[in-house]
Amino acid sequence: MVTSSVPGEGKTTTSLSLAAASAASGARTLLIDCDLRQPSAHKNLGVENEAGLAEFLSGQRNLEELVHVEPRTGLYYILAGKRPPSPTDLLGSLRMRRLLQQLGDAFDLVVLDTPPVLAVSDALLLVRQADTTIFVVRWEKTRRDIASTGVKMVYEAGARLSGIVLTQVDLRRHAQYDYTDSGVYYYRGYKKYYGE
Repeated sequence: MVTSSVPGEGKTTTSLSLAAASAASGARTLLIDCDLRQPSAHKNLGVENEAGLAEFLSGQRNLEELVHVEPRTGLYYILAGKRPPSPTDLLGSLRMRRLLQQLGDAFDLVVLDTPPVLAVSDALLLVRQADTTIFVVRWEKTRRDIASTGVKMVYEAGARLSGIVLTQVDLRRHAQYDYTDSGVYYYRGYKKYYGE
């Protein structure tokens, strides 16, 4: 499961990157857009947000109709679908728990792209069903107290936190902080690699 404190931290990009890398390595991988209120995985995938998770959970569609594959990477995905009247009820349902169990058996990795935890409680309903949680924080934009509150919330909900991913790090500015020589070393290494 991938989540963040607030919108705009890069959780969907992180989810998609993780899932695409897994699929590229040969693992049978599925990405599910669980943000039923503000879905965005479809934009990154370059497809329309048609029927998806919301329609399955509300009994309107069969699972087989909703699992798509991205032809370049072999990544399987389920879109969020149209916004339902009560996303929290659907994500917290027995049908959702059974779906995750079924998909966990069918795929090597299932990546859940969930809403930010301070915006809505939807993601907190899924933390105990996920094997692990990755928490996304936007570098130099997300205030420390906001990130800390979000991490505390997922812990208190029962998450097994694998780590925190800093997104949108400006390597030049990071190197200027001179935290350690390693920051400068990595910046110089990237600079050389990318030919800047």
